[in-house]
Order: sequence, then C-alpha cells, then structure tokens
Amino acid sequence: MTKDRKAQLPREIEVTLKADLRFSRLGTLFVCEMTHKAIGISMFWDRGNYVAHSNPNYDQFIDIMYDLWELDAPGRRWRQMELLLRGKVPEVKFLSKQDILDAGMERERIGDTSARYFGDKRVVDPSWY
Repeated sequence: MTKDRKAQLPREIEVTLKADLRFSRLGTLFVCEMTHKAIGISMFWDRGNYVAHSNPNYDQFIDIMYDLWELDAPGRRWRQMELLLRGKVPEVKFLSKQDILDAGMERERIGDTSARYFGDKRVVDPSWY
C-alpha cells in the first residue's frame, strides 16, 4: 500500500504540472525540500536558451508533499524530492540530507539544481523575485 501511494502522489504532481500554462515539454522540474518545520518548493522550466525559475502556488502542493514525506519512517525520510518531466517517462529522485550538496547560498543551490538537469543555461527569476 505505501509503495503504491508513493508512486501515486508524484503522478498527481505530474498532472498538476502539465496543466500549468508555464509547462515546458523541453523540461519542467519540480523540486521540494522538506524538514519537520519547513517546506520549500522551486519550479524550473527549460525555455531553450535559458531556464525560467519561480516558486509555485504552495496550496497546490503542500498537502501532497507532506503526505508523500510522511510515508517514510521518521528516521528514513527524504530531504529533497526532484521530479523531472521531459520525454515520456517522468524521473523522480528522493535525496537524503547527505545527498544534498549545501552550496551555502540559496541562489547557488538553485543554479546547481538547474544545471544538473538543463546544463549551464542562465537561470531567470520572475521580476518580483
């Protein structure tokens, strides 16, 4: 049951992402970092010669993310989930705290995450960011 639910919840995120007008077939990346006290979500859209970055509407994802996070036992929970939609098969990674390279500054982590999936393209934030 837990394994089925752990596969179902990312599919729910996928459906939401594909319905978003900002969705990019070149690559759409959803990144969520979780702790007991906080949640952070970033979105990346490959636009060809650059990558657009923003934070989504948390209300769309917060319940799904906490449900997904709580499926694992407290000592075995993932710290960051990355969901890439490009091509026909979504790629989902669950990273532990040890797997995450702490670049120190949030801006550097955003660039590092984007580069892992989309190469060394310029990351463009919305004007209000």
